[in-house]
Amino acid sequence: MDTSLEAILEFSPYNSEDELKKRLRKLSSHKHYSGTTIVLFGLKRGRNGVLELDFESDPTDIRNPETHDASQETIQQQVKVLEYRQSLRRYCSILFKKPEMKIFIREKKVQGFLITGALMKRQTMMYKPKGKDKAAEIVFGYLPKKGAEVMEDDGMMFYHRNRLIKPYHKLGCQTKV
Repeated sequence: MDTSLEAILEFSPYNSEDELKKRLRKLSSHKHYSGTTIVLFGLKRGRNGVLELDFESDPTDIRNPETHDASQETIQQQVKVLEYRQSLRRYCSILFKKPEMKIFIREKKVQGFLITGALMKRQTMMYKPKGKDKAAEIVFGYLPKKGAEVMEDDGMMFYHRNRLIKPYHKLGCQTKV
């Protein structure tokens, strides 16, 4: 048996090559078949029996519940949890600075959110660190608090080669709030 196939069978929910091939045939018949397919398995359940990921509250998303074990009073005392940390769909919508890739979650396309296009009073600057050949583009602006697309928090969004590295990073006076 091929080493790659052995690794797949060892670390996946599929017990045999035939079972894996059956699943791959089913995926290839899907209308959106291309790219990468992610299979989630071995999810843990909390003390109350709830899975660590929520597949039931939204049929088009995979959600991360705020908490499994805390009482309602504890939840209300917690700091607001950002939507991109609760929703895989929301996270994928801001994952790319220029969303060109098609992403489907539970057979529904994720609508990419072009953050730099939505900024008000946008200014672009080039920053070139001393001793480096390449400059980095820095885009400044703010998102209005009204409208259909309202971001949940403020801070710097760090992208590298179009991919989100660090969302909503606080700088300067934002760190003192």
